[in-house]
Amino acid sequence: MRVLHPRTWLASLGALVMTATAHAQEYHNFQAPSPNASVTPKVWITYAILLVLAGAVIGISLTPSKRGHQD
Repeated sequence: MRVLHPRTWLASLGALVMTATAHAQEYHNFQAPSPNASVTPKVWITYAILLVLAGAVIGISLTPSKRGHQD
């Protein structure tokens, strides 16, 4: 009797799991939650985070490397 390759078993198991998941999702009709639009995000917080991250990237990029003249 010939034994199948482990990748064949793994592919078969993956196909079985995906088929079962798709079959289970077919019968449940869940409604998507409605978004809470009453809270508006503060724009200045977004820009502050952007400036901090951009400053960190620029600061790290401008830091000189510790290389010698023989590298």
